[in-house]
Amino acid sequence: MKPNILFLPLTFILILVIATSLLFAGEVQTEEEEAFLTESEDPGFEENIIRGPAMKGKIDLSLLVRTINKEARYNPNNELLDLKESRQTLESSLTLSDYLNNSESLRWLTKLYGYRLFESDLEEGEDSDEFRFDELFVDWSARNWFLSLGKRRLNWGPALAFNPVNVVVPPRNPLSPDQQTEGHPLFLISYSTDLITMELIATRNYDREWYGQYSRWGTRFALVLDEMDFGLYCFNGEQYEDGSEYAQLLGVSYSGNFLSDSTLYLEAASFSQNERNYYDKSGELIIKKETVYKAAIGSNTTIDGNTSILFEYYYNSAGYNEEERKNYFKKVDSILTPYPDTTQFGVFDDFQFSEMNRNYLLISFRKSDIWEKLEIVLQLLAAEDGSSIAEFEGDYNLSDYYKILTSLKAHNGDQNSEFGNSQTTAELKLGLSASF
Repeated sequence: MKPNILFLPLTFILILVIATSLLFAGEVQTEEEEAFLTESEDPGFEENIIRGPAMKGKIDLSLLVRTINKEARYNPNNELLDLKESRQTLESSLTLSDYLNNSESLRWLTKLYGYRLFESDLEEGEDSDEFRFDELFVDWSARNWFLSLGKRRLNWGPALAFNPVNVVVPPRNPLSPDQQTEGHPLFLISYSTDLITMELIATRNYDREWYGQYSRWGTRFALVLDEMDFGLYCFNGEQYEDGSEYAQLLGVSYSGNFLSDSTLYLEAASFSQNERNYYDKSGELIIKKETVYKAAIGSNTTIDGNTSILFEYYYNSAGYNEEERKNYFKKVDSILTPYPDTTQFGVFDDFQFSEMNRNYLLISFRKSDIWEKLEIVLQLLAAEDGSSIAEFEGDYNLSDYYKILTSLKAHNGDQNSEFGNSQTTAELKLGLSASF
């Protein structure tokens, strides 16, 4: 396991920047405050300020050390994917936004994301660099009306981990729900009051090149009563070229306080089509023509303002039962034995996170302000087949702008389970994060 030679100097440079910033932070702040006080004595100072776009950015430099799961059915002995035991990455994001008029009713926003993998020997189908616009839109607001046009992240539903009613953008990782995924190009119009919100969406099935063949549209209606929020959702689209119907979404949601520091929430959705692939004992493909139901119910309790406990149960009727899961893995074995049949590698795409079971339970414990600088998170995601993911995260704030990141994750389960067939059995991540 040889770390990339670029990682050491980059780490040294970042540590040097952090140390220098911490050393001179107080002095620089004092000089800025004095300059502001001096200039603000000028009566025309406020009028002469040139305000630029609001800016927010983050840079994460990480080292990931992992134990490869050589028992994974779709990657036996790590011969197919050739996963590396260590990775060094640099991730960056930058958000810029500004108003286009004095009344601040017209605004633009763009969020850029960059990724760099310091590897000379890449894994199968992998790029060392990635750059994309996660969001790029213009919006307008006036009184009760709101319009938006462009690529943006849209969050439907109150659930904090799994999110069955939110089908407009890529699903989020329930273990890292705060980590935003890429947005989707759309047009949105909304009307809201203190009591209701009505929202309409028009979009297409755009790919990464912003090419969309089929129209999609949706609507959301929300009602607020005291401390309770109710929602209704619908999302539909054109038929596919082969005449098959789009999986129409009909959903409901509820969120409300049931204790002084506790929130109860519910999301439930039905889909008119089951687009999941199933296999019989002989490996033949089975298509189920049935309605799919997904639901998430959970509670989040806050204690003393710095501790929270989250419980969330997730149900997915399209997930595999025990027999269907075994049949799938037998199909995978047949593709790889005696030699890999590349013409059937599409079967691997059916191994989807939170789709290999029907029932999941997530428990999360978060505590912040430990010694005023440390935040820890303990999480357990358990599946119906007995497999699980256990995770520890710890963030230590060096200052308002810099922090040390640590995480340890373990996947548990047998060869017929979902998380027992994860790419790794254990992962240790160490990183430095700078925000501005």
